[in-house]
Amino acid sequence: MPSAEYRDAIVETSDEGIACTKAICNYIHATYARFPSTIDAMHLMWFIQAHHLDLDFYEKYFKAGACGTTHLTHRERWHA
Repeated sequence: MPSAEYRDAIVETSDEGIACTKAICNYIHATYARFPSTIDAMHLMWFIQAHHLDLDFYEKYFKAGACGTTHLTHRERWHA
């Protein structure tokens, strides 16, 4: 898939959607003392991605634009 086609298909997540997701994740962690609760995090590739990109790696080895705005602003949006 061409990069432009991929980027054009990206759906932006609303602030309400992010708040809801954070609440669910915090509930799971508070209830089960781990996240995810019932499966090893590295097996999540079939369900979701629950790890952080090494942005310095992408900056060093990939062309500009390899990481979208979602990746670049993840820490400030989710971990502030």
